[in-house]
Amino acid sequence: MSLSKTFTCPHCGYEDSGKYCSKCGYKLEKKRLTVSNLFAATVDFFYNLEIKKFIYTCKSLTYRPIPFIKGFINGERRNCYPPIKFMLLNAGINLFVYNMFKIDKIDLDQEDSALELMDSLPQSDVMFNNIVDNYGQFLTIFMIPLFVLASMVVHKKSSYNAPERATAIMYLFGQFVLVQIFLNLIGGIFNPFLIFRSYISAGLGIFIVVLLNLKFFKENLVNTIWKSIAIILFVFGGMVGLLYVINIILQYYFD
Repeated sequence: MSLSKTFTCPHCGYEDSGKYCSKCGYKLEKKRLTVSNLFAATVDFFYNLEIKKFIYTCKSLTYRPIPFIKGFINGERRNCYPPIKFMLLNAGINLFVYNMFKIDKIDLDQEDSALELMDSLPQSDVMFNNIVDNYGQFLTIFMIPLFVLASMVVHKKSSYNAPERATAIMYLFGQFVLVQIFLNLIGGIFNPFLIFRSYISAGLGIFIVVLLNLKFFKENLVNTIWKSIAIILFVFGGMVGLLYVINIILQYYFD
């Protein structure tokens, strides 16, 4: 006679077996994340903002990011903002703030040589710079599949599937963009602060990759260091390649 599998209820913490928690009635079966789950969350983005869930997710990712992400993956999703929705909403807000304060113009105004260079560039390069400045937040979304691919190589033995890995990086990337919103707000009000913005962003990006390797994938310190470097180089190389392709396409059409 086989024993029923015991689950810890993600809602109330009670250990029970069967389909439903006998204490609170929450469904106990763990549903793994799939591509269809993430697509459904994307569709949901356009008609349901769920402010309370958004605030809860922001707070949780600030104080306990990895436990929160693992909880979501393991089925604790009732109060959580969907990862794709969280990332896209923050990227949209950041793009609005960036354009509202004209951050790209402030950066150029602080460098007269950059202004002179812009005047002498061919049309394709001007268009390329405009795309990067105005839509760079959405181009960086391509880092998600690059990260997933890199993590599948360096973390072959991990039990997390591709959508679960994508969920982890989307949540942390969404929180990263939330920090960038505040950096752009500060820089828009106090322009000299923009000098430090790129350094803070780069440091935070490295911290996210290290955190995922150390806490999410549970690597030791040595493996965390070399795997973090490998992932960063792969993602950076992939983004450089993407920008190169965009630049080539623009040169073909405008030059």
